[in-house]
Amino acid sequence: MQRTITSPASGSWHYPDAGVRATRNTSGSKQIQKDAKAVRRSGNDFLTTVFKPIPISKFHPAYCEESYMYLYHSAQNYARLLGADFTLRSETIDIEAIYNALRLIMPKDQYLEIKERDNSLRFVIFNNHEENVLYYVPCNIIDQAEDTLKDIYISFFSIFQSSQGLLEYKENACFEYFKDELPEPESDETIDGDNDWLVLLDNYLNGEIGNTLGLLSQEPKYTNRELRKCIKAYKPQTEKESVILNLMHDGLKLFTKGCIMNFASSPVEGDDFYLDYYPVEMGRMMHVVYSTEDVVFENIFEWICNEANDQGYEFFSSGYIELNPKTRKPMKVNKYVELFLDWINKFCYELYNRRDSK
Repeated sequence: MQRTITSPASGSWHYPDAGVRATRNTSGSKQIQKDAKAVRRSGNDFLTTVFKPIPISKFHPAYCEESYMYLYHSAQNYARLLGADFTLRSETIDIEAIYNALRLIMPKDQYLEIKERDNSLRFVIFNNHEENVLYYVPCNIIDQAEDTLKDIYISFFSIFQSSQGLLEYKENACFEYFKDELPEPESDETIDGDNDWLVLLDNYLNGEIGNTLGLLSQEPKYTNRELRKCIKAYKPQTEKESVILNLMHDGLKLFTKGCIMNFASSPVEGDDFYLDYYPVEMGRMMHVVYSTEDVVFENIFEWICNEANDQGYEFFSSGYIELNPKTRKPMKVNKYVELFLDWINKFCYELYNRRDSK
């Protein structure tokens, strides 16, 4: 499921109240699209202060003539690689002017930032696929299937999780805090059967839901190649099965070409940023989950949203380059991120928006 990162209520990040459902929107709804547009572009600067290009100042050692000349020659060289002219007329040492001039000749789908390191400035260019979206893909269709279809589903989600470097759902740090609410295994204390939150949480950690999630960490019955053949040979009973299986087949072919977590990038900030902020890792923003319709998921969703708004978060980047006056080639963009996100968007949509029909 695609879930837009939403802004928290006033105040700092806090531990969500156990069992309280977070406000949510239906996947693909107009409200999510509206929220997505409301959250600004990459850089996480709605969360923290971004290092923006400003005219040279004597109050910061990085804003000096040496940095200006380094940025100027880096921009001039990169403009040449792009086949463009780089002319800049300024009577003052104006770093903002260099930034604006280079930004105008860059491809529109690429981002330009200035990075500070060891009291010097560098241009950084990256291709940003941040959409302020959490990708949580449910696997509870496993428990709705039988025999061969169930084996197919288990193998697919297992291959998906392992080949793309996804963190196991129960390894999400949130579960470590949830565990404290359950009785110690060696104690005589029992769970109150009327406490729906604790019953569900125990199911995740020690029950059938936990067992299903555990299957994804085991060696799958089929290899990627074998599973694609099995899917082609299987005769779907419904239109929904057919569409989902076809998307699984497409995903399996895609997985052989790369690993999405290899493209996770941190916010482009100076070294001092990471002394105070701990951006949410991409490994906690994309999961194979059991369901997105229970309070365990809702608490984790709220937790991640609040933490992301307070601390910042990682994003997918299909290209990254730090410029210098001798850069030899323009930034090369890897198409895998775009292809993967296009696939997972379709897969999530079909899982949540397509009715079962004959």
